Amino acid sequence: MDSSLSICFVSQEYPEETGWGGIGTYTYEMAHGLAREGHRVVVLARGATHRRYYVEEDGVHVYRTLPRLNLSNAHLLWRLNGLWEGYRLAVAIALREIVRHHHIDLIETPDLHAEPVLFRLTRVGRPPLVVRLHSANYMVGGTGPVHARRSRLDRWSEKVMLRLAAAITSPSDAGARHRDPAYSIARRGYRVIPNPVDTSHFRPVHSPEDDSNAEVLFMGRLEPLKGIDVLLRALPLVCENMPEARFTVVGAGMGKSTDSIAEQNAMSLACGDFADRMRVLSRVPHGELPAIYAQAAVCVVPSRWEQFGYTCAEAMACGRAVVASRIGGLAELIEDRVSGLLVEPGDTDALAEAVVRLLGDTELREEMGRAARRRAETMFATGVVAPRMAEFYRGVLGTVCGSV
Repeated sequence: MDSSLSICFVSQEYPEETGWGGIGTYTYEMAHGLAREGHRVVVLARGATHRRYYVEEDGVHVYRTLPRLNLSNAHLLWRLNGLWEGYRLAVAIALREIVRHHHIDLIETPDLHAEPVLFRLTRVGRPPLVVRLHSANYMVGGTGPVHARRSRLDRWSEKVMLRLAAAITSPSDAGARHRDPAYSIARRGYRVIPNPVDTSHFRPVHSPEDDSNAEVLFMGRLEPLKGIDVLLRALPLVCENMPEARFTVVGAGMGKSTDSIAEQNAMSLACGDFADRMRVLSRVPHGELPAIYAQAAVCVVPSRWEQFGYTCAEAMACGRAVVASRIGGLAELIEDRVSGLLVEPGDTDALAEAVVRLLGDTELREEMGRAARRRAETMFATGVVAPRMAEFYRGVLGTVCGSV
């Protein structure tokens, strides 16, 4: 009897076209991890410029779709996009064909944007829908100019989709427990399964300079949610205590017209007399990220919220010592003072003190790096997480459909 499943992931974010954000990275790693386990996997994602279909390595089928009517570039009409459900309609149309052609057993989608909500409203029950909690609109609202523009319709759609879901998963317990009560997550129940990380790609690389290394790495969007302002305030405190310290910032702003030179100038001004200690890299290809982690002695993740924290998890997989905020999924990834150090979010002094402590103690730094790698291999390596998710899917199908 064939025990393999046929799974469809619906996610606007999916590399390479839409970048390697948290949702896109999760979808890619989980899709390929399940495919390597022998399951049939289809991904429905947004196209950058046009619709297309192709098959990736591991046999993952990818459909890129776009709304037939897009008002974004129309003079004076772009504001109507907030009322026009073009992309959700495009998803509903595409899903009908995908479900029929690929005999889909189960659909998974992130809570953000509620992309398959129109499809689910017209086809209640089959195939069952699993919603993955990432950072829904109400969680990130008010943390930046882009998030602030999210519509009431988006929030309403997310609530409706969660009510229609057969099951809910979350990469962290905190990410589910801290949901708005209106979403009824606690009452519905949820399963915590970490996000998958490719630990064969993100792995330790030792260099002769490790013992004298004083490089501090920040990787993430340059916005308050990620705590870049906290790091910039901590930088002078670190440099005063560790004159050899150097900082690398990898990331970009949220605006479409963001200019990397302007970003670097703005951060240099914020650093004052210590501007020469910092370099800014606007974009780094995904394949080159392990080399960037390998250059760092300490990685900092001073976020004000993380549902999971891919930067933290990837740094741990690379055997780097991490200083992160004691909040959300970060506090579940790191065992404080074992596989990294946790500080209160927004606490500049505590962040600087933790960084200085690790920079000044090579033995402690390496010990935490080894513990971080062990935790990555046992907790969130793709080869560990994908089979757990497949087993969860079978349970959902057994409950909803009476079969696996």
